[in-house]
Amino acid sequence: MRIIVCTLLAKWYQVKVLYVRNLPEGATQEQLVKLFEPHGEVSKVILPQSRPGQPKRDFGFIHFVDR
Repeated sequence: MRIIVCTLLAKWYQVKVLYVRNLPEGATQEQLVKLFEPHGEVSKVILPQSRPGQPKRDFGFIHFVDR
């Protein structure tokens, strides 16, 4: 069991970009940086803008510095 957990953690630390969904409507880049910084240095946060006439997008991308 311990070996499996270590393997999963090793794979987690190789992730450089996270897709985050179900974000609240008022979520800001600053809030997401603050939320994810304990897991590694955040290089940028992307919150795509919705197109006119479409509902607000509720997802974003968190980019981490090389880990």
